[in-house]
Amino acid sequence: MSAAITKYSLSTPIHKIGVVCIMALALSITAGCRDSADPSEPDARAEASGDTLVEYTVRGRVTQLPGDADHPAREFMVRHEAIPEFRPSMAPESTKMGMMSMSMAFPLGEGVSIEGISVGDPVEIMFETAYHAETGRLKGYQVRTLNPLPADTVLEIAGETGTLKLP
Repeated sequence: MSAAITKYSLSTPIHKIGVVCIMALALSITAGCRDSADPSEPDARAEASGDTLVEYTVRGRVTQLPGDADHPAREFMVRHEAIPEFRPSMAPESTKMGMMSMSMAFPLGEGVSIEGISVGDPVEIMFETAYHAETGRLKGYQVRTLNPLPADTVLEIAGETGTLKLP
């Protein structure tokens, strides 16, 4: 039994276009990864590149702590209230505003501790976002401050009446 060997040639225009498209895709993926590879450091990148930094404050309830199988050691999950002033992009043509309430991973910024916080605790988070200087695209975000709220804090989260029902 002999093995079949397939030879590919770049001699036809369609093959050349295919190779160029694959290379362009690989480069764009690499560039995108480099842009957002470390969302825990948007401030250092912003200073060097002239990016725009914006801070948002939101309240929510912790649903997962860092270090479990699904989340890195410096990231935790929070089901948060709506953020009406949130801008997904700073591009001039972007008119969309707001973020609805949802569960979201939050990377912890330098010096921010989750010590004393448990699953189910209501918290107030101030997180910082970095937007690309030229495109206005969101590059990354990180928690700058994390403050516990009283246990009886009523949160305005769609589908929740103030107490998160955990399985």
